[in-house]
Amino acid sequence: MDLAEKKHRAGTSNTADGSSASGLSTAELLKQLATLSPQSDRDTLFRTIDTVVSTVQSRLKAGTPGSALPADLVQLTRTTLAILEACSGMRDPEIAAKGKIWAAQLQEAFARALAPPQRPASPPPNLEPASSKAKKTVEAAPAKPKPAEKTAPPPTADPKAAFDAAFTEHFCRYIRRKVEAFEIIGVANERLPFVVAPAFSLIFEQIIKNHIVPRMLANRRIKNLSTSMNMNQLDGPAFNKEFQQYERDNIVLAIWNDVWNEIHQALTTENENDKAKKQKKAQKASLLDRLARWRTKEEQARSFTHNIDQAKDLWKAFEVGGIDGNFDPPKVVDIPIFREAFQFDLDAIETAKESVKQLIRQESKGEAREGVTRDHLNQLLKALPSYCGEMIALWGYYQHRDLFSAKMMRSFQASHGKNPQERRKYLPLFMRWIPDYTRAKQEI
Repeated sequence: MDLAEKKHRAGTSNTADGSSASGLSTAELLKQLATLSPQSDRDTLFRTIDTVVSTVQSRLKAGTPGSALPADLVQLTRTTLAILEACSGMRDPEIAAKGKIWAAQLQEAFARALAPPQRPASPPPNLEPASSKAKKTVEAAPAKPKPAEKTAPPPTADPKAAFDAAFTEHFCRYIRRKVEAFEIIGVANERLPFVVAPAFSLIFEQIIKNHIVPRMLANRRIKNLSTSMNMNQLDGPAFNKEFQQYERDNIVLAIWNDVWNEIHQALTTENENDKAKKQKKAQKASLLDRLARWRTKEEQARSFTHNIDQAKDLWKAFEVGGIDGNFDPPKVVDIPIFREAFQFDLDAIETAKESVKQLIRQESKGEAREGVTRDHLNQLLKALPSYCGEMIALWGYYQHRDLFSAKMMRSFQASHGKNPQERRKYLPLFMRWIPDYTRAKQEI
């Protein structure tokens, strides 16, 4: 599978939400590409290419099909395609796979921008001889000139289809970047928790695209949003403005939560038909009353069964993705993580990761006091949104296991309970994969 990639947010708040791309000049983007080499680390490679590809695609789509493209944009596009072709031939399977995906997307956008605009078909030529035309002109009686027939305007693109496509693209990218912030890089083939697995973010993005976004687009409030947006500016910054509204005004966030709540209910609530069988029989009533109740229950059961089937299909995609991507797939109890992820602050996450990395290194070398990593992780657990602190702790453990000593781990775990039950209560996500070092005297 794809992608131990990208960390494309690291230290760059502008690119965290995809809004900085439009602010970079072509010369600056070419300069960024020129800094890449076979010796570039994976983090820099993915971050740079992701920024450039997103920018070029946006600028190609912004132009009028068939019109001449600026020379510097053509040069930037061809340079980027050449680099992506080189990436697709690299031995690293993740870089090669992502290079092919990016190249295909960019080639499609480039081809559309260069394609000539469709012109209406010209009328067939009049093959009647000139002499015959003149004769008819003489013989014909004068008549009132006919009003010119009104021609129908050329068909325009469906605004709803344009909005749906743009919303799907930008929303899926927005969510993907939230979960990929915790990916680890440079780890050998090993089955990892989905939280830190390199392949999870793209699989999650595909699941969102196939199973979540269609339900969101069918919502009346999203349809209203489509009519309120400028159809000529369906780009990343415009959508990110909607995604980052305050919670009370955030329509997209509310619908995102509703959809996940429905999925959670469908997967955890017993089928309505089974529940009806277990209930006591209702008191005798008239035949019409009993028929009415029967119809209502049948309709509810059909609707509920449909929701269950949809939820099961979605969760099956997680399980298949776990096999393909070599990670432990999420459980139903992890659905709140996906709800919370919408509001994760990427800048805060990157800052927290950098501080955890520095403190782990300093404490492991004796350059910082004992317990400083534990104290800092505990502060993050309190300061960051639900689950975010635990996910950063998992990232620190798996990314820096060579420095995260068993002594440091025992200190951190012991600060969250006197027994395994308490530690699992306060660190449910972390303790699912990390051994209890307060009881097992083992080394990491």
